[in-house]
Amino acid sequence: MALTIPILRIRKIGTTYYFDYKANNKDPWINAGSHTTAGVPQSVGVIVKKWNYNYPPLNFDCDYINLHYINGSRTSPVIDISPAGKVESSRVLWNTDLPVGTGLTVETNLSLDGGATWQGWQQVPNRDEIPGLTSGTELTNARLMYKTTLSATDTVTPQLHDLTITIMPTDSTAPTVDSSNPIDGGLDVPIDGEISVTFDEAIFEGLNFNEITVTENVYNTAIEYTYRIDANVLEIAPTGNLDYSTGYTVHIPAAAVDDRSGNASETECRFSFTTISNT
Repeated sequence: MALTIPILRIRKIGTTYYFDYKANNKDPWINAGSHTTAGVPQSVGVIVKKWNYNYPPLNFDCDYINLHYINGSRTSPVIDISPAGKVESSRVLWNTDLPVGTGLTVETNLSLDGGATWQGWQQVPNRDEIPGLTSGTELTNARLMYKTTLSATDTVTPQLHDLTITIMPTDSTAPTVDSSNPIDGGLDVPIDGEISVTFDEAIFEGLNFNEITVTENVYNTAIEYTYRIDANVLEIAPTGNLDYSTGYTVHIPAAAVDDRSGNASETECRFSFTTISNT
């Protein structure tokens, strides 16, 4: 009797793969074994080994099928990174599970002329900067691609959960005052309170920081004070109580403070207030 080459199928239910066969299209499917795993990747190959069977009846060696975890790489589409302007810093970050014997490689490829020419694929360590993208690089016409390559074994595969590429543009905006306490024109201000000035970003002492003044309005007397910078807030504490029913002016000149990128404040800030009366 002539032998019929069997038909093979694979079914997946949950984390179990079932291997079925039948001698021809008219016969029902017969299960030849299964394989259960909690880490089957999306790409699974099938290795069909040598057939071992007798006919009739049709008996198969259930070892003829193994799951094969496929190595491979994925290349991203071209990414337009020109909106970032000029680079301050960059970082490539990913989270992965790497069983013993497996690996993950991440590479980037940079173009600064709209994709006409590319610098070539360069491997980047986790949490490191994009190769070739140094501080001050102009991104007016820049493009970027990244490639991930998984190295697996015949039984396990690495899992890439997420990958994030961050490009921080150069900060060229000067810090500005958002608010003050007391407000400009404030009345009934306590004589023993602190004065605070809030900026739109974290600040540091600038070139003209020592020229910040608090003065009494009638005689233009300078008030001694101590100060503290807390992130984006400048706190000014007069060393003694202010006078009752007296007007005071706070003057913060241009370039008194810088931001973390070294941008100096460009405009002065001036506000006045009147203390509470002693009645």
